[in-house]
Amino acid sequence: MIRDRHVHLQDILDSIDAIADYTNGISHADFLADAKTQDAVLRRIEIIGEATGRLMHDGHAESHPEIPWARMKAMRNLIIHDYDSVDLELVWNLVEKRLPELRAQIVSLFEDD
Repeated sequence: MIRDRHVHLQDILDSIDAIADYTNGISHADFLADAKTQDAVLRRIEIIGEATGRLMHDGHAESHPEIPWARMKAMRNLIIHDYDSVDLELVWNLVEKRLPELRAQIVSLFEDD
């Protein structure tokens, strides 16, 4: 159902935008020292992964293999199940480099409709 797809895609966009707001103007060192920001970012990554899982389950992700759906879901699973071994360096790299790319890819999916 397109509406469900749009809801899940919007959840991903909203979470990416929230992460950008949480980390705007802070340095790598600030992020590593701020447990509240880490928690907020990790929660939003969980939401991205959950929405991704629902898109994958419904078959919507298959038509866009250029988007790293499986990696997005895997990151959520890592945070949920292996919370004590989350690599904050990896999270920071995701925030700084991968999420802006992902945002553009998700926006393009809305434009395809």
